[in-house]
Amino acid sequence: MSTFQSLPEDFDIIIHLAAFKIPRYGNAVGTLKIITIGSQNVLEFARKTQCKCILASTSDVYGMSPDIPFTEDGNCLIGDTKVPRWAYAVSKLYDEHLVLAYMEDYGFPVSILRFFGSYGPNQHLSWWGGPQSVFIDCILNDKVIPIHGDGSQTRTFTYVAEPRLDYLSICSPNYLHDAHIRLALRLGAHAICEKPLVANPWHLDALKELESESNKRVFGILQVRLHPAISQLKKQIENYPRNSKYQVSLTYCASRGPWYNYSWKGDEDKSGGIATNIGFHFFDLLIWLFGDVQENKVHLIEPNRMAGAIELSKANVSWFLSTERKDLPEHIQKKQRPTYRSIIIDDRELEFSSGFNDLHTVSYTNILAGHGFDMTDARPAIELVYRIRNSKVTSNLDNLHPFVKSCG
Repeated sequence: MSTFQSLPEDFDIIIHLAAFKIPRYGNAVGTLKIITIGSQNVLEFARKTQCKCILASTSDVYGMSPDIPFTEDGNCLIGDTKVPRWAYAVSKLYDEHLVLAYMEDYGFPVSILRFFGSYGPNQHLSWWGGPQSVFIDCILNDKVIPIHGDGSQTRTFTYVAEPRLDYLSICSPNYLHDAHIRLALRLGAHAICEKPLVANPWHLDALKELESESNKRVFGILQVRLHPAISQLKKQIENYPRNSKYQVSLTYCASRGPWYNYSWKGDEDKSGGIATNIGFHFFDLLIWLFGDVQENKVHLIEPNRMAGAIELSKANVSWFLSTERKDLPEHIQKKQRPTYRSIIIDDRELEFSSGFNDLHTVSYTNILAGHGFDMTDARPAIELVYRIRNSKVTSNLDNLHPFVKSCG
């Protein structure tokens, strides 16, 4: 559990694939303990962060059920408790009950995937490829085919054909995004890339050409635009135009542990620094809400803090970003929440620290339906963040964010 305690708490989804081998020849204790305790630790972390949990289960839970074909709500018939191999099925069945109970009691979403053994053109030709490989090897090399029991038992497998890649989802470090988007397009796949699409604006021009040549598209994840509170705010701004500019203060504090600066995120050459790592979505949001950038000033540059002011066509904005826990407002610290997201517009606060759990799912659903955000949507924020990243601290302290004053 110590590993989970050192992690940040702003995850959207946990995909739990870890397990321990089927104990055909012993070590059932290891299988039972590792699988069940490991899953309990994962679920405790999901409960704490309220993020979706996807559990990898197994077709073994059906056991010896005679109900063919198997169905999700079908019966599970487990074998003799004296046979060690059933320890794996029982532990996974326990996991399924546990994850559903956590969902019912604690309210976070879960999904269960029951994987079957697979076979196909590219499977490994040794024992690791499964029984088909073993049988074929025996036939080709004139060996005795191993048959367990009387040979009347049946098993279900999943056939995996030659892969055809439709989408490549890119969640790699920022400095690899450009190369991985190019890889997707050259493979004949659409690219779905986490923020930022690229670090530098000129990369977009080259990718636009490659997008046209490949006849495939590049999609970005701009999920903050999809937040219900933000969508409502967008409608209000559009429906009630005004002559004067909005006065806006944006604050985003996302506490991070020591791992942050030791990872690639702490290397500005690889990540683009704090303005890119945690600020990109919010700069995109500001431009989307209040229009084009007219002026940009930076008031504070530190490894874990950054602040400045932006004049947009419809708003004057002061902004503050931090990964320091001590910058969290006191009422947020008392609630033991790791993040604080706030937009104050004309002295009215829109606090939207929650409500982010399903925005990635909505983003991907929109992309698969053919109307996700593309490079044109992402460009203004990429250009702004590039300018911020390459700005020097100004002595002009107009529109200074109040958190900067508290930083001394």
